[in-house]
Amino acid sequence: MAGLNFNDINWEEMLDASVATLKMLAYSGIFTIILGLPLGIVLYLWGKSKNSFIRAVYSVLSLLVNILRSVPFLILMVALIPLSKTIMGTSIGVLGTIPALVIGAASVFCQTGRDGTP
Repeated sequence: MAGLNFNDINWEEMLDASVATLKMLAYSGIFTIILGLPLGIVLYLWGKSKNSFIRAVYSVLSLLVNILRSVPFLILMVALIPLSKTIMGTSIGVLGTIPALVIGAASVFCQTGRDGTP
């Protein structure tokens, strides 16, 4: 039985990939909170409103959040290629994945806030 040979691993590439992963995690986490927390709070508060205009805006935002939550991430990432290219200047690599990560995660984060559950 052949074992794993650690001599064949390029540790410099492993370090670069780990740093890139941590960058994606940090940026997407920060922007998910910046986008998702206020949206979740607004949806939570507006869900109880008696004002018909606020209820209409709530319905549209809630529908958008539910649609984004239900889209598989790979499809969302492909659909957001033009947005990533516009915002970040590229649609590949660490910078190209951040908009899709933020939108995908913010919709889930927002849903948690909207429902008022931890």
